[in-house]
Amino acid sequence: DVGSYAPEAFDWNVTLGRGMVLNTKTILESDSSVWKWDGGRPEALYKCGEVKEIAATARAVYEHFPKWRSDAYALMNPKVPLWSDHLNAMTSFGMCIFMSGLLGSLMLYISLSLSSGREDESGKTLERWNSLGFPLLGLNLAFLIAGIIVLLFANDAYSESQDPFFLRSSRM
Repeated sequence: DVGSYAPEAFDWNVTLGRGMVLNTKTILESDSSVWKWDGGRPEALYKCGEVKEIAATARAVYEHFPKWRSDAYALMNPKVPLWSDHLNAMTSFGMCIFMSGLLGSLMLYISLSLSSGREDESGKTLERWNSLGFPLLGLNLAFLIAGIIVLLFANDAYSESQDPFFLRSSRM
């Protein structure tokens, strides 16, 4: 319904209690002294979120702004940074790190099982394999830990994208 989004049909003043009223139209039309958006990555909105009026305005207007409009805007403007792009990149990178650790472990297992270290009673062959195998095993462990850390950051980014109150300075 196009008529319901006309300026005169929308109540721009939001009563917040204790006599406080937030004029969302004034905040939305503010200049760069209020808006700190630099057009960069999705995290750039933190600077806007630190301004409590902007965070409250975004939450108040969100209920009245259909999601399909922001989706259509994002589809028509491919350079707009999206949380989904950010999350996809982080989780894909984390899974690549995990796969490298898994494949490294598999290669170490196969090389040990195919080596003659099991048959050599003196243990010198196994000792030579260990001189290369243990450092590579440590490298695999480092890959797995790095993958966990990247996925923790991805989970943090997902939580931020789902929680409108995360933008408050006290939560960062």
